[in-house]
Amino acid sequence: MKQKLYKFLSLKNIGIIYFVVTVAKPASLFLGYGHYNNYLIFKDSFQHFLQGLNLYANYPPVDLFKYSPTFAVLMSPFAFLPDWLGLTLWNLLNAMLFFMQLKYCLLHTS
Repeated sequence: MKQKLYKFLSLKNIGIIYFVVTVAKPASLFLGYGHYNNYLIFKDSFQHFLQGLNLYANYPPVDLFKYSPTFAVLMSPFAFLPDWLGLTLWNLLNAMLFFMQLKYCLLHTS
C-alpha cells in the first residue's frame, strides 16, 4: 500500500495536480466563488505608477497597496491582460516558483 502511495506521489504527479488546482482556482473566482482583490491591487498599482499617482493612496473598491514601486513595475506584464488571463498566469507563476523550490529541496536533501 505504501509503495503505491509513494509511486502516485511522484514529483511529476504532484506537479500535474498542483498545475490543475492552480488553474482551477482562478476559474472558480470568475464564476463567483470568492474574491481576487489582491490581484486587482497589484495590477492597478502599475497603472497608478505609469500615471504618476500616489501608489499608497486609497483607490476604492480595492484595498491599499503596501509594497515597493519595484513590485508595481514587476506587475507590468499582468496589467494589460484581461483579469481572467492575468490572474491565471499570476497564480501559475507563484505556483511554479513554489514547486521549483519544493523540487530543489526534495532533490538536494539527504
